Amino acid sequence: WNLSCNNDANRKRIGDAGGIELVLAAMRRHADVAGVQEQACGALYNLSALDDANDKRAGDAGGIEAVVAAMRRHADAAGVQEQACRALWNLSCDNDVNKKRAGDAGGVEAVVAAMRRHADAAGVQEQACAALANLSKNNNANDKRISDAGGIEAIAAAMRRHADAAGVQEWACAVLRRLSYNNDANDKRIGDAGGVEAVVAAMRRHADAAGVQERACRALCNLSSNNDANKKRAGDAGGIELVVAAMRRHADAAGVQEC
Repeated sequence: WNLSCNNDANRKRIGDAGGIELVLAAMRRHADVAGVQEQACGALYNLSALDDANDKRAGDAGGIEAVVAAMRRHADAAGVQEQACRALWNLSCDNDVNKKRAGDAGGVEAVVAAMRRHADAAGVQEQACAALANLSKNNNANDKRISDAGGIEAIAAAMRRHADAAGVQEWACAVLRRLSYNNDANDKRIGDAGGVEAVVAAMRRHADAAGVQERACRALCNLSSNNDANKKRAGDAGGIELVVAAMRRHADAAGVQEC
C-alpha cells in the first residue's frame, strides 16, 4: 500500500511484477479476514491511482468483483467499506469497462448500503460519494442503479449529517451534479429529497473551499436546468447570492468562475 502511494515508478513496478494479481489472490484466500480485505482495498486504491494499465490489470483479474465481495462479507466493518469505496473510485475513474463491471457486480448497491449502515462515519460517506461520482459519469445504467437503490436520499442525508466535513460536501455535490445531468426524474428526486437546499447550505458553510464552491455551482446549474421548482428552491434558499459571493471570493479560481 505505502510503497505505491504517490510513487508512479513503484506503481508500475508492482503492476509489472504481478503484484495486483497477488493482492487479489490474498483477498480470495482470506475472504473472512477483515484486516486483509481493508488493506488490500487500500492497496488497489493506490495502485490504480492515475495508472490506466493497473486499472485494466485489476479489472481483468476480477478486482472489481473482489472489492464488492469484500463489501458484502464485511458490511459492518467501516474500514473495509471506506477502503473499498476508495478502490472503486479509482478503478472506475475514466474506465468505462470497470464502471460496467462494478455496476453488473452490484457495486453501486454495495456503496449505497455502506452509506446507510455507516451513516455516522464521515470517511465512509466521503469515499462513497466519490465512488458514486465516478461510477455514474457517462453511465446511464449506473445512474439508474444509484437512484433505484435510494442513493439520492442517502447522499442528501450525508450532507445534512456531515455538514462540517468539506470532503463529504464536495463529493456529494459532484455526484448530485452527475446524477442530475439531462435527467429530469433525478432532478425532481434530488429536489424532493432536499438536495438543492443541502447544496446551498454547503456553499454557505464552506465559503473558503474552492472545491466545494465549484462543485456546488455545477450541481445547481444542472439541478435548475429545465426545473422551475428547483430554481425556486435555490433562490429561496439564498443560492443566487451565494453563487455571486463565490465568484467574488474565488476570483482566481477558473473552475468557480466558469460555473
